Amino acid sequence: MQKIRRHLFPVLLNVGLAGLCLYYLDSLVGVRAGDKLSGVSSQYLRLLQFSQIVAFAYTASHVAHFAYELAAARKKIPVPKLVLHISTFILYAAAVSLGLNLVYHYSLDTILAASGILTFVLGFALRGLLSDIISGVALHLDDNVSIGDWLQFSVRGTEFTAKLMEFDWRCTVLHDLANNAILIPNSEFSMLRLNNMTKPTPYTEASARIDLSIGQDIPRLIRILQNSCNYVATQGHVMADPGPYIRIGEASKGIITFVMYYSIAPHVARGRARHFILDAAIGFLKAAGIPVLPVLHEHVVAEHQLTADLLVSDVRLRILAQLPLFSVLSRTEAEFLAARTAPVQVEPGTVLIEEKATGSTMYIVLEGTFDVIVTIKGAPVSVAKLWPRDVVGEMSLFTGAPRTATVVAISKCTIMEITKESMSALFELNPSLLNAFAAQIDARTLANKKISEKTDQVESKEKKHSILSDIKSFFGFK
Repeated sequence: MQKIRRHLFPVLLNVGLAGLCLYYLDSLVGVRAGDKLSGVSSQYLRLLQFSQIVAFAYTASHVAHFAYELAAARKKIPVPKLVLHISTFILYAAAVSLGLNLVYHYSLDTILAASGILTFVLGFALRGLLSDIISGVALHLDDNVSIGDWLQFSVRGTEFTAKLMEFDWRCTVLHDLANNAILIPNSEFSMLRLNNMTKPTPYTEASARIDLSIGQDIPRLIRILQNSCNYVATQGHVMADPGPYIRIGEASKGIITFVMYYSIAPHVARGRARHFILDAAIGFLKAAGIPVLPVLHEHVVAEHQLTADLLVSDVRLRILAQLPLFSVLSRTEAEFLAARTAPVQVEPGTVLIEEKATGSTMYIVLEGTFDVIVTIKGAPVSVAKLWPRDVVGEMSLFTGAPRTATVVAISKCTIMEITKESMSALFELNPSLLNAFAAQIDARTLANKKISEKTDQVESKEKKHSILSDIKSFFGFK
């Protein structure tokens, strides 16, 4: 309502002035009756004519501001705000000059000469202000920085990371990570050395290195590392555009060095971004069974420790040892299960499991990415992604429950399949594992559904008992 009143006032002002001109001058536009004025009251009537011209400029500026606000509300700003302010100033200057010429019959040469002298005096007195205005215009025209960019810079010894909000006629307005406003004079801001985090160049890239055995499958290692970097980008720790990429940095004496290049997200510290990149890389390599061990020329590592062949039982054992779900297994039991698992290659677009279908297998994602799709109101909706180290289908494996979602391969993937027959043989070997896995599944279910701390513990115990009963029934135990 306040905005409507603010924009309605200039319209009413023009209507009022037009009514006065019509009453006293017999014309809606007072300038047309300029030659008819005479007498003492003529000075007041000339003021009325002059006021009407300025009021026209006032209305035009409000129309421009209203269009700007409308465009800003739709997030489609056609012109910078500073340009709007300068245009308004020029509009008023032109209206005043036109009024002096048409109403008071001052020649344009005289007006321009007087305005030139006035501009010189004011320019000398307000040279700092003019410098800020000119710098603001120059910053608007600079393609290296734009409204909405995240910038890193230092002002008088203090480091800032802030988002550029606007260039005002006097100051550059930024908001830091805590949404505090930072105002810097345009002339001072134009002299700063900026690191534009939103438009990174090769000179602002960060990198992390990882050394692996040169005897591994190099294209496979690059795919795994690229996938780990893509995962970090989806979490917002590094930028997705431009996205991270992998290069071979060095190969010497049995060691190959991979360099992961990435652009740091504006709100993430450099060390924190590097931590996430390396953590994901190591985790994804381990999930794929790739050994991450020191390669020393003075030390000969056992062959089974260096191999990454998923057909080797010891490699699958290393993978199972990383998963919390199988932490209840002893070394002997884990070896028993690893010997009864198998790796499976999955091509892009393959439907691994289908919603509501029956099944009795579980899958561990070793390489690649899967899309998790559920049906909501009759339409398929992507709700999550599965990355290396994720497991899917455990409820179907342990209880025979129908699949709760459709899982589709996005890229070329490698998974490890665990069947009901394998688990049944393991339970025959040690029936006490039924209770251990029931507790693990119950804990995962509670975590996935994000049950609040107010949940009654009795309800949890009853659910655990129910899951245990379902597992026993599914595997034929009493």
